[in-house]
Amino acid sequence: MQTLGLDEAYLAPDELYALTGRRQRPAQIAWLRANRWRHTADADGNPRVARAYWLRRMVDERTPDHEVVGPKFDSLPPVRQRA
Repeated sequence: MQTLGLDEAYLAPDELYALTGRRQRPAQIAWLRANRWRHTADADGNPRVARAYWLRRMVDERTPDHEVVGPKFDSLPPVRQRA
């Protein structure tokens, strides 16, 4: 398994621009929030998106942010019909 350096663990600025379509930091953060992308900020306030998270979101849309959780009807007792 290949290990990533700290700089490679996060999307580069040009990759973040490609993702958001925005160059300015506040606009990138607004886009990430509006689209429910997990992110953090570095010491300068620049948004940071983990490469592993980006890859998971790009490959599988069923991430925890998008997963629909509903009732588990199979755990309920059977319904009896009234006569």
